[in-house]
Amino acid sequence: MYDQLELFLVGAAVVLDTALLLIVLERINRPFVAVWLKLLVFGTLAFHLGHFGRAMISKIEPTEAIWLDHLFMCLLVSGLFLLPSGMLHAATRVFHTGLDAKPVRDLRYGTLYIPLILIPIACSAILRSRDRNLLSSLGWVTPTYIVWLLLANVAAIVLFVSFQRASQIPIAFLNRLIIALIAISLGGVLYATLSARHPLWEHCLRLPVSLSPLIPEALLIWYALKHRVLPLVMDRSMVYASALVLGLLLHQLIIGQIAEAARGRLGIDVSIVEAILLIVLFLLVPPIRTRFRESLRYLFSNNVFKVRDATRNLSVALSQKANLEPDALAQWFVNELADKLELSRALIVLESHLPGVTSCEKQTKAIRFESRKQFEAPKSEPQDTSSETDWTMISQCTQSQGRLERGMAIQRAVRLSDLQFDVAVALVAMERHGILLAFPLAFQSIHGAVLLGDRNRNDRLAAEQMISIALLCDQLAATLGNKRESIRRFQVERRMIQNEKLSTLGLIAGSLAHELRNPLSSIRTIASLTMEELGPEHVNRQDLSIIVSEIDKLSQTTTRLLDSARPADESSNSVTPDLVIAKLLVLLTPLARQLHVDLRHSLNCPNVEVAGSEAAMSEVFFNLLKNGIEAATGRTDAWVQIQSEKNHESSLEIVVSDNGPGIASELLDTLFEPFITGKSEGTGLGLFVVADRIREMNGSIKCSRCDDSSTQFRVSFPRSMPQ
Repeated sequence: MYDQLELFLVGAAVVLDTALLLIVLERINRPFVAVWLKLLVFGTLAFHLGHFGRAMISKIEPTEAIWLDHLFMCLLVSGLFLLPSGMLHAATRVFHTGLDAKPVRDLRYGTLYIPLILIPIACSAILRSRDRNLLSSLGWVTPTYIVWLLLANVAAIVLFVSFQRASQIPIAFLNRLIIALIAISLGGVLYATLSARHPLWEHCLRLPVSLSPLIPEALLIWYALKHRVLPLVMDRSMVYASALVLGLLLHQLIIGQIAEAARGRLGIDVSIVEAILLIVLFLLVPPIRTRFRESLRYLFSNNVFKVRDATRNLSVALSQKANLEPDALAQWFVNELADKLELSRALIVLESHLPGVTSCEKQTKAIRFESRKQFEAPKSEPQDTSSETDWTMISQCTQSQGRLERGMAIQRAVRLSDLQFDVAVALVAMERHGILLAFPLAFQSIHGAVLLGDRNRNDRLAAEQMISIALLCDQLAATLGNKRESIRRFQVERRMIQNEKLSTLGLIAGSLAHELRNPLSSIRTIASLTMEELGPEHVNRQDLSIIVSEIDKLSQTTTRLLDSARPADESSNSVTPDLVIAKLLVLLTPLARQLHVDLRHSLNCPNVEVAGSEAAMSEVFFNLLKNGIEAATGRTDAWVQIQSEKNHESSLEIVVSDNGPGIASELLDTLFEPFITGKSEGTGLGLFVVADRIREMNGSIKCSRCDDSSTQFRVSFPRSMPQ
């Protein structure tokens, strides 16, 4: 039994040394690990591997395994000679350069490894000997090594004590390290002196002496990790693999032996009992079950580092793209996410429309941004109502649960708003649309979800990967929320500027009215009196009549200017838009014919009335029709069309469209603001007055560009009385 325990402990030491060596030689750790630490780990591994190999073949006949035993002896001796030099190198380097992870290279430290020239001599002595006893094979090399071990450890202890007085290293750590070196020195002396006298001493001291190098090695690694002296990064899969190998080694060397003895004496197959105990433990302890599932998923997940690097690069790129418009940013994100994570599809579902792209109205339904090979504008009009309901439900359940994964255990139904959504229904919807994962988007006014489709080869993401993606989604939500808030703040500031402009315009209008009306009134009075004195037959009477008429027009102009700054309350009146438009068509048809523009109309609501005045209605559509005629002028087959229709039972909609060059997309959101114009000689007040008049009549107006580049103004009025 002691032999089996020795095999297991030394084998466990080999596994730990191997894992540690792979960690310090990892590409990301290699530049920060000192040479002496690498050599210490390598020497410990060689020593333990040689011991483990000798223990494994100890039961084989000497004549059959003498050459293999000599090979393991040479490996063991190489590790033994490397350890004192490595420890002395560590003490000397720390004494001279402190805890610097990357000190300047100094080749003089190579002199500390001069005793390694004894390794070929020792190996030669082992290979010439036919004895399987290590000390007998080494001969005079053994006392030489003991002297070198004592000198190196004493020197290291002196250096560590001297460094302890002038450093910030905890005294307890250095004391433990010094005690470990003293124990190793005494253990080596005792093993060399007592083992030669009696085999029993050799058998008892072999295991503790073999495990003793682990003590200083473990102390150094523990201190480096705890106090971040070395920025080591340990791969989780390395830890899992080491634990798995240790478990298999324990089962093979100890539990297997117990099972074999029980089967021989009691006739019980312990492997069945063992399997039952493992299953019961797995079922009764949820943390074990969860950790086991996550460990397996992490181990068997492809491209673990690729996903980690992709999320990190996406996070950096997202910070750089923060100046994009919200819709463009969301579309870019899903395209990049689907590409970098190799997803079949990726979607962003937002429950309200983000401001700033093409629509002036707030959308209350879900907006989807789906990954595409080439960038396209997101679709704001869903084609399938049932699918739209699915997206909304998945989004809301995701925000409540924190994250949804297809096939996850269902815990409870979630009440959201005034509806009862069952998580099970959301998971079924995810299955129907090929969605594997759903991450919430929740920041300020941003509410939605990021939906990820299946990965290539149906590879599932590990918990660590999903956490990094969740953090990336949180960053996206914060970026969208901050961008939305900045747009809102910009719009508020712009409205303040507009109000200042309107205030200035009102002052100018009042001043003009005051300055112009009195002189115009005087001129009109004088002209009228002169016209009366000259009589009806005078040759200049016609000229004076024209002067009076033009003065009246100027007076009307000043009155309209005042009205633009001080809207009149005309909501109590009612007007029939079709009749007003019919009169305007009579006036504007000659102008359209002169400019070679086809003026079309389709008036389908002759009896529908809306709240407002005829003057305001005439001003609105006169401006819209005249602007359309001017825009279409000069184009082949130019046309302007106006049509009225009942949009709902309680509203009337009038559409004015033309096939002119269209309005620039950057002007669509600010078209109805004062002093905004697309004409080279425009004042920017025409459409502002139109929108203002429509608001006075409780209506709304929206401008859009059609697929054929034509411009369309859609005006909607509430009906004052049903037909």
